[in-house]
Amino acid sequence: MKKARKVGITLIWVTVSPTADSIPRDVTRNTSHRVAFAVGDQVANDGLLGSGKYKAGIRATELVPGQDVGTAVTYGFTKKPFEVIRAHYVQRDPDKGIDEVTPVVERAMDLYYGRGPVDAPTVAPADHLADIAAVLGHEPKMRTQDVLRGLQDLNPAEYGNWSFRNLKAVLDDAGHGDYKTDGGKMHVSLDRIMEVISARGDDRDDEGGDED
Repeated sequence: MKKARKVGITLIWVTVSPTADSIPRDVTRNTSHRVAFAVGDQVANDGLLGSGKYKAGIRATELVPGQDVGTAVTYGFTKKPFEVIRAHYVQRDPDKGIDEVTPVVERAMDLYYGRGPVDAPTVAPADHLADIAAVLGHEPKMRTQDVLRGLQDLNPAEYGNWSFRNLKAVLDDAGHGDYKTDGGKMHVSLDRIMEVISARGDDRDDEGGDED
């Protein structure tokens, strides 16, 4: 494994028993990228993501087996402390004329070499609170994890690289505060979001004055 890093060989280790006894220490010491799908406790969480990650708030224990299918907490892929990603299955079947793989590879290589669209259209800044409200819809509350995934589906360009920290920063700035229900899980409240949006609208009206 140590030699592979020097010669550009990528090794992927997969285990369903992420403990200190099942994974040699030299393996974990030389593993730079980590991925954890839903796990049941702190031991498994830190065995996959690294020692101390659970206490630091980097927790795959928040993922729900059977519900968060294909969703994982990752560490080491970017400069961010962690990211939540969703995997998608792509198909390639020449006999049926299906090729979803090549466009993904081409786009990745374009990004790698800095090739991008010329004269990209100007996009108006995203309204984070309005987008959060759109994701909530008519739900009075929703787990922060589900809100984050909803934002990523709503606007991948804006929220594709968001982590829990980005969402929490927006909620804190809006005065949403911590909102835990259902066994201590973090939630986002539709009422609190709408109150902030409404107050924001009132402030804008006051600044504009009466039209009469």
